[in-house]
Formats: sequence, structure tokens, C-alpha cells
Amino acid sequence: MCLLRQTVSALWWCIALVTAAGAAESTTPSASAIEAMSRAFARASASVVGLKSIAVDDARSAATLGRAREGSGVVIDGGLVLTIGYLILEADQVLLATDDDRQVPARVIGYDVATGFGLVQPLAPLRIDPVPFGIAADLVGTDPLVVVSGGEDGAVSVAELVSRRPFSG
Repeated sequence: MCLLRQTVSALWWCIALVTAAGAAESTTPSASAIEAMSRAFARASASVVGLKSIAVDDARSAATLGRAREGSGVVIDGGLVLTIGYLILEADQVLLATDDDRQVPARVIGYDVATGFGLVQPLAPLRIDPVPFGIAADLVGTDPLVVVSGGEDGAVSVAELVSRRPFSG
């Protein structure tokens, strides 16, 4: 659980969050800023994997979440995958899906109730570079952000930081 808390403190998460370099400095980003943002988009997107889990037969959470759950996670340092905790809550089976159509089994490492995040460990190498971490403390209101989601309907979106609040999920 200590590793999970350290990971969460290093990453302000929105599936995978990367500061869009240089965009806040000008209303019209320079060619180098656009290139930097493009690289950040590509690297963050490449680090996202799909995640499917099946909860144990008698899972208390099955009544509200169902037994079969599907979402995404992001590969971080050490080859672990950071995800939203409810996807792996009471999970009996976890499967990671990569962009090259591989299905890799994984095991739950931890779930942190305070942050709502979970960690899973692939049981075979994913061969995916980890997402680069930013420093959440450096983000200020209206900073542009990149949000990358995985799964079959994965998308890359631009967002804007509007506020920070304690996790209440």
C-alpha cells in the first residue's frame, strides 16, 4: 500500500494526465509547442491499456458495480498499471488489453480507499513505456491538460484545470 500512496502522490490522475507543454504561454502556440504537445499526446496515449475484471462470486460490490467491469489504466514506472480502484475492487480475474491486441493477465497489488486508485501487476511483460509523470503541485487554474482514456473507445481530449478538491468517491 505504501507504493500505491507514493504513486498517487506523484500523479494527479484523470486516467492519464499530462501537462500540455507550452500551451499556456500563448494563445497561439508556437510550432515547437505544438510538436511538444503532439509528443506528449502520443506518449501518454501509448501508455494506456484497457482493463477488464471479474469480481468474486459473492462480491458485496457486485450489486452496484456488477461482477464484470471494464475500464482503463496507465502503465507507470516499474511496469505496474494505475487504475480506478472500483474496477479491481473484489476482483478475482484481471485482464489487460494492449493496442497490439494482446491480452495480458494481471493481479491486484493494492486498492487505496482514500484516493480511489488501484494498482495491478501484469503477469507477463507489457512492453509499453510508462507514462511520464508531471508534478500536480505545479498546475494552476486554467492550465491546459491532456486526458487520455483507453479501451475500445479510447480517446485523447484537451481539458482545462478548473479546480482542485479532495477525492470524494
